[in-house]
Amino acid sequence: MSALLQDLRYASRSLRKSPGFAAAAILTLTIGIGAATAISGVIHAVFRAPLGLAQEHRLVRLRDFQIAPDGRRELWNTSGRSFDAVRAQNQVFEIVSAFNAGSGTLPAAGEVPAERLSVVGISDPLSQSLGVSPAWGRDFTAKEIALGRDARVIAISDTLASRLLGDGGASVGRAIVLDGGSFTIGAVLPRRFRFPYDADVWMPARIHQWSAGKVRTSQRRVSRAAGPTSAGMSG
Repeated sequence: MSALLQDLRYASRSLRKSPGFAAAAILTLTIGIGAATAISGVIHAVFRAPLGLAQEHRLVRLRDFQIAPDGRRELWNTSGRSFDAVRAQNQVFEIVSAFNAGSGTLPAAGEVPAERLSVVGISDPLSQSLGVSPAWGRDFTAKEIALGRDARVIAISDTLASRLLGDGGASVGRAIVLDGGSFTIGAVLPRRFRFPYDADVWMPARIHQWSAGKVRTSQRRVSRAAGPTSAGMSG
């Protein structure tokens, strides 16, 4: 402790003798702390921030895999066939849902150029497949889910609603054109919700229309019925 105090006194005397150096050192330290804080904020936002899903700690992602010739296990997105099999035989999860990533082009309007949007197809209503309720509008109906893309109804992010129409609530019931087709906005999702794939648009999708999909599962009902031991089995 005495050695530390001696070092601090020595540093203080040195800085008083060289005020220019002291100012440069303090400025450098300030910039370094600021940069470290900014980087830490980015890491938290990208890698550690919550997804915005209800009870996301109970979510499990399922994937297909095969053993490569060298013995490595190669992971693949779950196929529609595997999804159907897991869903039919499921006795563990509350719900097994699939989502698939895609994109759609929003046409140019006046001086605003065309824009490529992130579009996600989901196999179940928003409240089940994503664990989120619309901030404005309504969830997809069973009939719309059965129709898939042909239902021509979508949910959009609050960010997209604000950018295109200025207000989330005013967006519901309006129509936008994606890839040349007209879709009615049935819902606007909560602010900053973009799961998965930083999505702009969500729409119903029939799984057999896809060559592959990603599976998301929730075990909330199992944990209530079977208790902590079964909940722990979900990983």
